[in-house]
Amino acid sequence: MFIIFSQPEIELVKMVKGGHKASFNALVRQTIPGLIGFFKYLGVPFQQMDDLVQETYLRAYQSLNGFDTSKSFFSWLSTIGRHVLIDQKKKTDRFHFIPENVLPEPTFEGEEQVEKRQMIRDLLKNLSDEARFLIELRIFQELPFSEIAQITGEAEGSLRVRFHRILENLRGLAKKGDSI
Repeated sequence: MFIIFSQPEIELVKMVKGGHKASFNALVRQTIPGLIGFFKYLGVPFQQMDDLVQETYLRAYQSLNGFDTSKSFFSWLSTIGRHVLIDQKKKTDRFHFIPENVLPEPTFEGEEQVEKRQMIRDLLKNLSDEARFLIELRIFQELPFSEIAQITGEAEGSLRVRFHRILENLRGLAKKGDSI
């Protein structure tokens, strides 16, 4: 499920920076599904998720004045989350990375789209967790490859190649059924 945001994240950040601290709650509500999905992609066990999310938002809040509002807030937040995870990993070796299904279900308007929606779900089920996460970031969250590279810590060129291979795979799967 995708959430329609009432205010852009950057506007909320500016409000928090301007002293309206309650806007941080709205910012958390808007970004928490993506942050949880990011940690799931990294294979964080469910039992550790709350601690990592809380620590990520605490660090983000403490560092918010240093955030460049011309950049993507989610990229910045997920970078903080990655650092929190690394710090936790250094403290303890209790993380066992087992990727989970992280992609929210795509939604379309109107009843006539039910079959198309089911076909997309079926196609995405054929992908690995990493591939679904890349599709989530690039297509559904519309992030550029440069930001995805920052989030995942992978080379931008490698991500582009992998993304195009994933799309070719999806096109092949779609042709086997009726095309989307």
